[in-house]
Amino acid sequence: MTTKALPTELASERAWQVYCLMNPSAKRQIKLKARLDSYLSTLQTVDSNSLTVDGLKYLKRLEALEATMSE
Repeated sequence: MTTKALPTELASERAWQVYCLMNPSAKRQIKLKARLDSYLSTLQTVDSNSLTVDGLKYLKRLEALEATMSE
């Protein structure tokens, strides 16, 4: 019997994998993945595709905020 992943878990893994492809150094940032998981768990959407997009947007916002703070 196979176990179905929850939409939030699936979206988190997808968003993280795509983000790490765009930003390979992110793989070392465990706290960033935890923040993504936490953020996605607060959303009411149950569609994993929408959650994946929301997760990627969130990661890019964090990246932009970090870049702004380091200037």
